[in-house]
Amino acid sequence: MTDSGSFDPGDIIYGVDTQALITLINAKCAAAGVTGVVYDDGVSPVYPDNYAQGQTIYLARINRLILAYQRAWDASGNKPGTRQSQVASGGLIYGSLFQNMWTQLNQMTFANTTLDPAWKSANITLSNGNLRFSCSMNAQAVLATKAVPTDKKVYWELKRLTANPDSTKSCWPGVMDRNAAYLTDYSYRNANAMGYYDWNGAKWGWGNTNWDAWGTTWKNVGDIVMFAADLANGRIWYGVNGVWQGGGNPAAGTNPSRADVSGHGTLYPMFGVGGGSAFHEYDVNFGAGGFWYAPPSGFTYI
Repeated sequence: MTDSGSFDPGDIIYGVDTQALITLINAKCAAAGVTGVVYDDGVSPVYPDNYAQGQTIYLARINRLILAYQRAWDASGNKPGTRQSQVASGGLIYGSLFQNMWTQLNQMTFANTTLDPAWKSANITLSNGNLRFSCSMNAQAVLATKAVPTDKKVYWELKRLTANPDSTKSCWPGVMDRNAAYLTDYSYRNANAMGYYDWNGAKWGWGNTNWDAWGTTWKNVGDIVMFAADLANGRIWYGVNGVWQGGGNPAAGTNPSRADVSGHGTLYPMFGVGGGSAFHEYDVNFGAGGFWYAPPSGFTYI
């Protein structure tokens, strides 16, 4: 058969069908930020640049194609259907396998939120596809390109790349409205901002500058801060290195870090830094290519 995208279990799979699937897989892998089909991996015979009708299709080559599909499926936000498995040695390749991959690939969606070059302090430098930021000045901030939605539960992460042993490289990420004045001021003074402080694990918010210790500190290189937001119910949870703070359970909707996240306008993920003039750097993760920790059940990317 040659009507790619309409494969039946008993169909003959032609080279042009395989090529069409490879093209789709590579497009989805590119959108996900993961590696596509590996053509020449040192196993003979190598992939041709383009499969044609009558081209021999080797099982090992099909499994390389499936492996790329699996990378895209793993990185997708919605993970449609059942993840297709590789074909065992001596197994048969059915049209239904191609059909399932084709259907699922067309249903996959991927995160594309980044840090916003238009909503940051000029003293903050963005890199790595606007998913890394650095700063060497006190009281600066950057926002994400997309707002935290009110119609779905969402999750995102922050990773430290520079240690903060003496509070001169502090970070207080959270959420904030688009108020440009606080991109170059202490964002925690904003009545429409709230977050979680690295130095002593304080949860601050809504203009209240009370910095009483609360949760786990996160001052070391590699520490990951997790955020789970359910704005429809006014809740947000903070986590550190895979552990939700304060006994929180976002999946169950219990023990949120804050339950007053409403009435403050449209809120964006915000990353505020300060403490002095020392250089510090961070990565953010909005889900492109997969999160460092699994999001709670029912939560997805922004």
